[in-house]
Amino acid sequence: MQLQATALFDYLRRREIIHLFGSCYGLRRAAAEIDALLARVRLLEKRDSYAAQLSGGQRQRLSIALALVNDPVVTFLDEPTTGLDPRARRLLWDVIRAINEAGTLVTYREKGLLRRLRPTPLPMSGFMSSNVLMRSVTSLIQTAIVLAVGMLRFGVGINGSLLLVGVVAAIGSGAFVSLGFTIAAVSKNMEVAQALMKVVQTPMMFLSGIFFPMNTAPAWIQPIVKLMPLTYLADALRAVIIDDAGLWAVRTDLVILLAVTAVFVALIWRLFRWE
Repeated sequence: MQLQATALFDYLRRREIIHLFGSCYGLRRAAAEIDALLARVRLLEKRDSYAAQLSGGQRQRLSIALALVNDPVVTFLDEPTTGLDPRARRLLWDVIRAINEAGTLVTYREKGLLRRLRPTPLPMSGFMSSNVLMRSVTSLIQTAIVLAVGMLRFGVGINGSLLLVGVVAAIGSGAFVSLGFTIAAVSKNMEVAQALMKVVQTPMMFLSGIFFPMNTAPAWIQPIVKLMPLTYLADALRAVIIDDAGLWAVRTDLVILLAVTAVFVALIWRLFRWE
């Protein structure tokens, strides 16, 4: 459990605090395990700093690490963003979301759970497809909630077919969930997974037309824009929601997203290892 405010020993280092809290559960964490836990909450770079030197956001992230020190099945977070500025709040939720989603497969591998599944009758294809399907359905539910809140609370108009919006969102979810599992399949630990996610996410955020249109960007950058899968998802959703486009009008975007999904699925099949 993570409380709103956790009392920390100001003149203990982050590693020492995690070791202390772990000892309360009878655990003796190795330095590598403590570093892996700090990496999950993005505090590895200053692992030897004293608690008194932590900012508010860093203290909250450390308190989450302390809540995870005994590998709980369920973790309760008591208003973890209380008192944080918007940037720190967004970063903290990114950390929580990454722990919950992107780290699942990597964490299973680090703990040896995938090795235990290997001799069972469960095939690799069944394990991966069920995980991809579960994440895709979750993403669709989140999309539906966002659209519902926008329409009912803020009066956002959907000019096109809601059914087609759902189809586009489903295909896009499949593409990006497959991308996430491809990264997890090649990552040996959380540090590698987070680094790869940043390498993939950062250019897509700024070069896919999400925050600003890219049709006026320099000619030399246009080929890079067209390599971003998010470009085609954004274009398709924008065309349906704003321009009332039909299925035929967004066929190229959907075919490209399906092709991207097929490539990532093939990579998962090729690269995934139980250990």
